[in-house]
Amino acid sequence: MKKNLLVYCLVFQHFLCAQAPGIQPSGAGDDALREIIRAAYRREPADLELAYGRDRMVHGGLSLEELGREFRSLAASAYRIQELVTDQTGQPPSVEETGGLLHRFEVAGWNMNRMKRILRENERYQVHQAELRIRAIYREELLREPSDKEIAGRVEPIRSGALRDRNLRRELRDTLEYRRRETRETIAALYRDLLGRAPSELEQSVWTKQLLEEGLSLRRARRTLMQSEERKIFLAEKRIHEAYERALKREVRPEEIETHLDVVVERGFSVRQIEKALKLGPEFLEVRVASAFERVLIRPPDEQELAKFVSRLQEQGWGNFRLRREIRDWALALQSQTL
Repeated sequence: MKKNLLVYCLVFQHFLCAQAPGIQPSGAGDDALREIIRAAYRREPADLELAYGRDRMVHGGLSLEELGREFRSLAASAYRIQELVTDQTGQPPSVEETGGLLHRFEVAGWNMNRMKRILRENERYQVHQAELRIRAIYREELLREPSDKEIAGRVEPIRSGALRDRNLRRELRDTLEYRRRETRETIAALYRDLLGRAPSELEQSVWTKQLLEEGLSLRRARRTLMQSEERKIFLAEKRIHEAYERALKREVRPEEIETHLDVVVERGFSVRQIEKALKLGPEFLEVRVASAFERVLIRPPDEQELAKFVSRLQEQGWGNFRLRREIRDWALALQSQTL
């Protein structure tokens, strides 16, 4: 909480008058006392604070250092009380409330736990807690903040216990707003699972109307999406992506998807079938040669080496073990020639 020194000054005055009504402000100055108060509060001291300080020094026997600590302690206590009340009730306390609690805290020996217990019996605290519960339930069930009117209509029943939290949740779940939100979330989940995308606003509106107003079952809606042409295309694209990743160790390019898509959709090719077809092409042989070079020579082949071993691989049909051996023998022969 932002510490308002002007408010504290008034609170302090209330506290002093409650503790020592006989103290009156005095215009007499005391430079040392003024400096202590100024250092404690970072402002000019009030007359009542000067009078209180003089009284504590004369009758209480306090030194300036001890008096400075006392002023700082009072200010810290007032700020703690203001923070506690604001946290518990949702509203900052008035000057009179802060002064009264400060008097009990410093003079009557109340601690913060006792203040919390007292505040919980306060009507403002109970109203604030009821509002917090209502807001939390609205956020969880309807994903929004309640309006002032909705809060006002439910605060007293929640506070008195006539309306329990679970009953409020049940009440909200019976509303058209909740059912519409839940239906929209279900539609969005279906589109993500079956089509890999979010539905458009038009699709949301159409499906929501059919499910809520026209009696369409969720099972029927799911079956319709599963049998759609878009679903077939979505699955075909997934299979193409997976086959390229497995066979060629790279992402498929958009033009490659377009090349394969019609055939995969029409014939219903599996990932294994697409992968097998890719392995018959020259790119797969290049991947094999590059991988063998990395394992044997710990470097990629240059263009000439790649072309040479791809050509021999096409002619001989070597397996991976034989390919690595041929690369190793070739590299040793090349090294001996250099030497």
